[in-house]
Amino acid sequence: MTAPPDDAAEPEEEPLCKDAVCRLAARAAHDLNNLLSVILGQTELAALGLAPGHPAHHQLSQVRDATLRCTRVTNDLAALARSPRVLDINATVDSLLPGLRSLVGDDVALAWLPGTRVRPVRLDPAQLAQVMMGLCSHAKKASLSGGQLTLETRNASLARTLSAVPDAVPPGEYAVLSIRDTGRGIRAEELPGLFEPAFTLEAPADHAGPGLPTVYAVLKQNDAFLQVSSAPGAGNTVSIYFRASPAAVEFPPGAAEHRVARGHGTLLLVDDEPAILAASKLVLEQLGYTVLAAGTPELAMALAAQHAGDIHLLVTDFRLPGMNGGELAAQLRTSRPELRCVIMSGLPSGVVGQAGGDAGGRVLEKPFTRETLAAAVREALAARR
Repeated sequence: MTAPPDDAAEPEEEPLCKDAVCRLAARAAHDLNNLLSVILGQTELAALGLAPGHPAHHQLSQVRDATLRCTRVTNDLAALARSPRVLDINATVDSLLPGLRSLVGDDVALAWLPGTRVRPVRLDPAQLAQVMMGLCSHAKKASLSGGQLTLETRNASLARTLSAVPDAVPPGEYAVLSIRDTGRGIRAEELPGLFEPAFTLEAPADHAGPGLPTVYAVLKQNDAFLQVSSAPGAGNTVSIYFRASPAAVEFPPGAAEHRVARGHGTLLLVDDEPAILAASKLVLEQLGYTVLAAGTPELAMALAAQHAGDIHLLVTDFRLPGMNGGELAAQLRTSRPELRCVIMSGLPSGVVGQAGGDAGGRVLEKPFTRETLAAAVREALAARR
């Protein structure tokens, strides 16, 4: 047998390089989100301590808004670390509609036209949300007041390559998601540069959602293809071709939020970041909960062993010294089998979702607001009943 050429092994280096980049992105996003959690938590607590109408409210509001905008940058970075799963694209988009309607505002109508029996796709739902936020944000800016933004899904079976900009779509079975606006439109010669960084930098700095280059990179990571059509005065249509998955659909959970009375129950709170632990403890106590706080898994298990009464919920960081939050929950359930948990993480929910599910709880991405923390606790307590 003839020996392969020396450069035959070179393609094997790309997955290793990509895996290293993913690990680096995940670690950086985790650390940044931990720091942002401290800023956000302390800012909200400072605002709560001020009298209504205090002039510092405006400054604190600006700090809070800037912190939340910073999370979008870390989420762009964290997109590299996310894990896809098979999902129903119609149900996923449907769950995103409230947020998208808030994003586009009242001056642009949002229409949703889901296709029938649209094929399942393999994709991280958090990445789909990121893509939709980016595209809808830019479509809103392109639309005139009183315009309309239309979201639509359909199936497509291509027998030959579809020549399109910026991607040629190869033959195959696809689920197609289209975003159509009634804006000004752009010239045909501008279409190839639409997803280049220079094009996006001309947009206002305070736009919501990721930039178009990030949207394109996320889609390429998921082996999806883009078709963009536009003309001056005729609006813009962006169609995303997702390869159909032969696997069964994993339907996302419903958007309805369980609600229980606030101020009841004992929570075991665990985080090795002292500032996050202190801020989260104060927020939860202000909401009326009794909080047992621990900075290590060992201390958490000791507190649980010493506490004579019920512990209704474990709220724990995912990354802890010696074990992760899911493993801590499993150990605690040997003596408290009904214990459920909320796992906090600076990583995307797709990365820790399996651990959260195994621990019988949900994942709360950092940084979180006072409201999202309260909602996560209410939901977990309600599921416990």
